[in-house]
Amino acid sequence: MIYSKRLSLMSAYCIRKILIKYQDEYNKNFGVAEAQIDLEQILSDLYIEKISIENRIHNLETLVRMHQVLSIQKTVDSLHDVELQIYNIFGFKSGSD
Repeated sequence: MIYSKRLSLMSAYCIRKILIKYQDEYNKNFGVAEAQIDLEQILSDLYIEKISIENRIHNLETLVRMHQVLSIQKTVDSLHDVELQIYNIFGFKSGSD
């Protein structure tokens, strides 16, 4: 499916790193190399409506920008919260949920 809004390369890279970071903690195994994780395919499998997918992409772009700022500020708790929000958008739930 083609969307008018797509994840930027930078956001896709950051999101892949976050998903890989949490896969061991929450016993998820994507079964592919990091670069091969098709984020937009995961989103289209999870969310049926195009507008819903585009909204999630917008949310992810915003969360990645927040993540970058929080990484520089070294605010670990807030950084972890943003990472979990990204993780949850992809249908994964943390052990604390």
